[in-house]
Amino acid sequence: MNRPKPKVSILMCVYNGEAYLQEAVDSILQQTFPDFEFVIVDDGSTDSSWQILTKYSKQDSRIVLISNAENLGLEKSLNKGLATVKGKYIARQDADDVSLPNRLQLQVDFLDAHPEVGALGSSIEFIDRESLVLRQLEVATDHDSIEALLLVNNCLWHSSMMMRRHLLQELAGYNENMLHAEDYDLWWRISRHSRLANLPDILLQYRQDNVSAISKLKRQQQLECAQKISLRAVQESLPKTALNIDKLAYERFWWAYLGLIDPQSYQKCWYSDRGKSELLRWQDIRQLQPFWDLLANHPAGAKIWGSRLYELVLYCLRIRQTSTGLYLLWVGWRQLQMPISWSIVFRSSTKPYLPNFFHRLWRIKQQKQQKPLFSN
Repeated sequence: MNRPKPKVSILMCVYNGEAYLQEAVDSILQQTFPDFEFVIVDDGSTDSSWQILTKYSKQDSRIVLISNAENLGLEKSLNKGLATVKGKYIARQDADDVSLPNRLQLQVDFLDAHPEVGALGSSIEFIDRESLVLRQLEVATDHDSIEALLLVNNCLWHSSMMMRRHLLQELAGYNENMLHAEDYDLWWRISRHSRLANLPDILLQYRQDNVSAISKLKRQQQLECAQKISLRAVQESLPKTALNIDKLAYERFWWAYLGLIDPQSYQKCWYSDRGKSELLRWQDIRQLQPFWDLLANHPAGAKIWGSRLYELVLYCLRIRQTSTGLYLLWVGWRQLQMPISWSIVFRSSTKPYLPNFFHRLWRIKQQKQQKPLFSN
């Protein structure tokens, strides 16, 4: 039986998602924009997810269910769903997140008015297990800023995105080899063929649930894939006349920046296995000159990365990587209009060494106060 072609297809994948599934599904069915189909792939769930979905499908004909006989993983399940959708636009929704009622309407209106944009996200707010709001996150809205951020890491929230179906078909969907980083890979590939944007409005509630937090193995795979995507993005963005990027130097830079924004993952997935031998070095900063040139020449490079690299400078100084931090400071000041507070730089450079300095003074004072055992 042929289904009618709606304006929007919402694609959701579920694996043992019974805890928040009803709230996620309701948030889509209660959208103010009604012209959609809701394609849901159950990826071999062993809880009551399938029973919940079946009940909903009987109540709303816009729901299209797909059941995997076994757990295939998110990447393959997404592509399986993409082969089924019929809408002009494809919106993503995770099984534990909540779309606000006007999300589809605002995103459809924007994409209709901006044919040059191939994928569109939004600002988000984080919620806890009880759906209480934890904090809000404003995101970069223009293409240049998003592209500059994507050079290093993923800045788009998968569950907030709406994309043009023809573009995903041309790009052959998600890369199934990019485990747990399939979205980052897709955004970068889309950016090479179209423009990206975010709405400043908060249209999605993203759930932070420590119980279902990603395992160390999956996080390791995710970060390793993300680092490869970042390196590829930089390599593809360099002018043909530029020198090749030093892969090992860039790898150490990428993980050092992760240490700044996600210290826990950095410790578990990088530092615990390698220790100080793979810390970012001042020689790496020098060898990454083609990357600094790329950022300096990018329309949003200085705006986005000047302040972020300044934070990395201070981070390096605080952990006694003084030569690395000062070399990066020089590069950022010279090429990226880095905003610098020299008093903070001075304190960050000296504070890590003060305990040792005062300890030496105390030892010297103690030695002077000691009386000799024998006197003439």
